[in-house]
Amino acid sequence: MVVDGDEYSVDDRVRGIVNSLASRGAPVEGLQRDSVCNQVYISRVTVGGRSLRLLIAVNGDYSMPFKRRCLEDHCVKLMGREVVEGVESSKQLVSVDECLEYMGE
Repeated sequence: MVVDGDEYSVDDRVRGIVNSLASRGAPVEGLQRDSVCNQVYISRVTVGGRSLRLLIAVNGDYSMPFKRRCLEDHCVKLMGREVVEGVESSKQLVSVDECLEYMGE
C-alpha cells in the first residue's frame, strides 16, 4: 500500500491506516518500521481468515518545507525545481506526468 503523507507525520499516517483496517475487521499484527527506509512499515493483516503480508509506504520528502507530503515532493527534488515561499504543496510546482516525462529524457 502506497499513500501520500499529506499533513501527517509518517507514524501518524501509518497509525491511521492500521486503525482504519482494524475498524473494518482486518486487524494488523507485528507492525515494524523497515530497517532500510523509515517511511516503510511491514506487518501482517488478516482478511477473510487469511493472513497477508502488508507493506505500507508513505510518500513525501519530509525535509522539504511543504504542509502536505506527496509523491510530487520527490519530483521537485529530482527536477531541481525551486521551492518558493508560500507554496504549500509540491503539486503546485510539478505534476507526476511532468516528472515521468523528465525522467524519459
